[in-house]
Amino acid sequence: MGAEVCALRGIVQGYAGLPVLDELWLTVLPGEFVAVVGPSGCGKSTLLNLLAGFAEPQAGELHRPVATRMVHQQDGLLPWLTAAGNIALGLGSKDEADPRLSGWLRLAGLEAFAGYYPHQLSGGMRRRVELARVLASPAGLLLLDEPFAALDWLTRRRIHAELMRLLALQPRAVVLVTHDIEEAVTLADRVIVLSPRPARVRCELPLDAPRPRPLAAALPAMQRILAELET
Repeated sequence: MGAEVCALRGIVQGYAGLPVLDELWLTVLPGEFVAVVGPSGCGKSTLLNLLAGFAEPQAGELHRPVATRMVHQQDGLLPWLTAAGNIALGLGSKDEADPRLSGWLRLAGLEAFAGYYPHQLSGGMRRRVELARVLASPAGLLLLDEPFAALDWLTRRRIHAELMRLLALQPRAVVLVTHDIEEAVTLADRVIVLSPRPARVRCELPLDAPRPRPLAAALPAMQRILAELET
């Protein structure tokens, strides 16, 4: 399998006779940030479920790490645990006094909010807790299923910058599924454009500028993606 963190080779998947993925090929390298975009209902979430181990493909070859973590669009924090308690779960601990927590709270800028419960935190702060929790885990692959979609534009941009900062300190391979093309081209090293269902890879666009990059630097890629999605 080489140095790949995960690889899908000729993956076929469907449900109740409905074809969803058709001969899908995708590899992700260590430390690489890959964004996946495509029409609604084309199979992006099915792809993430395969990578997370929630399902097995009907055909093709799938290689994925033993440990993966996913952040969904919906809030995944446990409401009866504090910010520190939720992050502790990523460390495999239930101890809110775990000495390892202080470093993660500091990295996420949450030291002053360690004892706060999710309902006491803003949407952006809850996202930071979730990101710290998954990055504190030993997972080799981080799966993001539109986790920033419910945030306003300014908060989303701030969380993007926070994610990039955390990944620079704790590198992981990332696969992001998003409907937001601007988000894809400003965050990712490579953007995968899927066709309508049954999905295949329509095109791959590498992005060389350092991330997170200004939209102006990624505008040609954004225009290419829009052209692919509109045809």
